[in-house]
Amino acid sequence: MTKYPGDELTARQRRILAAVVEEHIASGAPVGSKTVHNKYGVEASTATIRYEMAELADQGYLTQPHTSAGRIPTQKGYRFHISKLETTALPPLRQSSWVHRQYRRIDTDMDTVLRITTKVLSQLTRQPALSAAVSGIPADVTEIHATPVSAHTIRISYTYSDGSSQELVLRSSQALTGQQIRQLDRALVKHVRGRQATDASKLEQLLAGEGIPVPPSVIRSVAAQITSSRQGPVYVDGTAHILNYPELCDERRLRALMQILDEEAAVRQLLQATGPSEVTVLIGSEHGNPALTDCSLVAKRFGDWPPQDRPSCTVGVVGPMRIAYAQVMSAVACVADQADYLLSGEA
Repeated sequence: MTKYPGDELTARQRRILAAVVEEHIASGAPVGSKTVHNKYGVEASTATIRYEMAELADQGYLTQPHTSAGRIPTQKGYRFHISKLETTALPPLRQSSWVHRQYRRIDTDMDTVLRITTKVLSQLTRQPALSAAVSGIPADVTEIHATPVSAHTIRISYTYSDGSSQELVLRSSQALTGQQIRQLDRALVKHVRGRQATDASKLEQLLAGEGIPVPPSVIRSVAAQITSSRQGPVYVDGTAHILNYPELCDERRLRALMQILDEEAAVRQLLQATGPSEVTVLIGSEHGNPALTDCSLVAKRFGDWPPQDRPSCTVGVVGPMRIAYAQVMSAVACVADQADYLLSGEA
């Protein structure tokens, strides 16, 4: 029998947990028993509500940020909240009409549609919005070589089995010798030639495992560029919305989040975790990026149209764990469906 989040809770505990999640999403502040009682009409004394909130904390659904403060939801608490939402809910008619108007009389090439979609989604949700296209059928790398340009610059040249070729020039923070570049060249031939270079993190690990005496940033850039050169565009819009959430604005969290949103390979890797067709919600550590443990991703993949070598696309929103899931999920579904309609050739 399938077990769902919150199945082990009593009806009163589920109602209290729902109230805490809803209130914390709205206010961003810890939620106390008086608020649950007075605002959400839970029929129990504040003492009983405090007891139940302590029980929910023991079971991992809530946490208490300070000794005298109320409670806030944990990742498990938000997952309970998501399980109760109707993911197919449509946005309000006025909102849908506004979305449709943004797509009137635009070119239906992929770059334009994804750029507009990212901008519309950010405006609609007031969150940073992301989009990426991923090639349907990756080609094998038939040749690849690293050659020196100067003491601080390397040229990486490679050719794909479909005859296309790429060349990128990377700058190193430290001077590199000819021997170091030859080592990098041999490692690239070993791990890339004859293979489909589609996983940046795996390629980075393989190259790092060779013990090549070049800066890690160079290896990271090589892996990211090789794996992204067969991909479509990446767009990010609305990063300033992060500043609306104090919990993301301390220096450490803000720097980590902005660094990810500024790197195409990092954005693409984040969106790759999205499942097909349905809206995907990844909370906290679920998306596998330690730098985003305080964030959630809401995204949808679309675009499995013929021909099969056309890229599929993903659009989504990244924000704090207290993101307004119901509204954001409906907005993501709405704009993804609109972009899918335009790119499918049916428009």
